[in-house]
Amino acid sequence: MEYMVIWSDGQKFGPADMAMLNQWIAEGRIKPETELESVVDGTRLSAASLPGLNFGGAAATPSEPTAATPADTTPVETAPASGGAEQFFVVGADGGKYGPADAATLTQWAAENRLNPNSELESASTGARTVASQVPGIIFPVAAAAQANPMQPTPTGQYSSSSVESNYPRPGFGGNQPTSDDLRKFNWGAFLLNWIWGLNHKYPLALVALAIGIVGALFRDPSMAGISMIFSFAQLGFCIWLGVKGNEIAWNSGRFATVDEMHKCQVIWAKWGVGILVVGCVCGLGLGIMAGIGLAAMGGGLGR
Repeated sequence: MEYMVIWSDGQKFGPADMAMLNQWIAEGRIKPETELESVVDGTRLSAASLPGLNFGGAAATPSEPTAATPADTTPVETAPASGGAEQFFVVGADGGKYGPADAATLTQWAAENRLNPNSELESASTGARTVASQVPGIIFPVAAAAQANPMQPTPTGQYSSSSVESNYPRPGFGGNQPTSDDLRKFNWGAFLLNWIWGLNHKYPLALVALAIGIVGALFRDPSMAGISMIFSFAQLGFCIWLGVKGNEIAWNSGRFATVDEMHKCQVIWAKWGVGILVVGCVCGLGLGIMAGIGLAAMGGGLGR
């Protein structure tokens, strides 16, 4: 059985099987009180209460950030691993550091698609930075070089990411990235529910749609019909833009651990948007018919 790891901010990471969870425990990333969620039935429980997880051999977890959470940007002095092997931090797109880890552990992360050849590393002993492909001892899968890397070198030699990486252990280092086709699909939930959808996906700019609608309502007077129409078209145009950029905004919100999870959520938003639209049209049509009947009855009464 596999479980999602529930972080303190409510975000989910994984899924991971028992072997992977025990590995994260041994590395100090999961504590006994860490909350887990079954991918089968959604049941939540603490890691300590899950049979098969071994906390007996796990080192005491310090109060400072561990490998599972970004470390602060101040260089951290760490002792080299046994045998004098050099250790490195993985530097995320947001500047967060993960580790430290030796070449063997980094090779394992590469095999799990958490690390790609262009990932930026920082030496735990000297603070010098380099790319993973330049560190001796790290072995990448043959297919890694052919995959589209989310981190690309810029003209200044720095590295940037086209998508926001979430907190570790979400597999964001080279794996589990949306394709261009994923991002190009029109997001009907973002189009129909605009600012409500935007707030839920950590995109406050979507409130522009609400602001345009409120300002446009101030010009409903028939003498200002032209101005009202301009605001209506502006609101429609902004909502179309949200629909076009919706999948990209959703992925960059960091709410989703996998691309599949993102798509399933967007389908639900689209269904709600269409449902509300249909109900609104039916109610509007019903009110129009009732108003017409009422006017006809009043006209008949006056005719007598």
